[in-house]
Amino acid sequence: MANETKNHNKYRKDKPWDDENIDHWKLDEWKADYMSTSLLEESSFAILFPKYREKYLRDIWTVVTTSLEKSGIACELNLVEGSMTVRTTRKTKDPYAIIKARDL
Repeated sequence: MANETKNHNKYRKDKPWDDENIDHWKLDEWKADYMSTSLLEESSFAILFPKYREKYLRDIWTVVTTSLEKSGIACELNLVEGSMTVRTTRKTKDPYAIIKARDL
């Protein structure tokens, strides 16, 4: 037992994503041609925001709405609850657009 050495890399095999020629941060452009029909189900996310952000959000909400409508995403600002909601519509062609809208 004392003479045996451990080989930690015994089962380590090269993975296809370990290639240094691959740019892992590159975002591929989504084209409307990739998906001929709209999404089958509606997805939505609601996020709460603090009270001190309310004035800022009211000021920029028209800009946010117009930019999200280009992707087919509907958004709603609820000042009573302090929440923002984004959801897909029938015009949504990019399935990842709802995730990007949530992170916005």
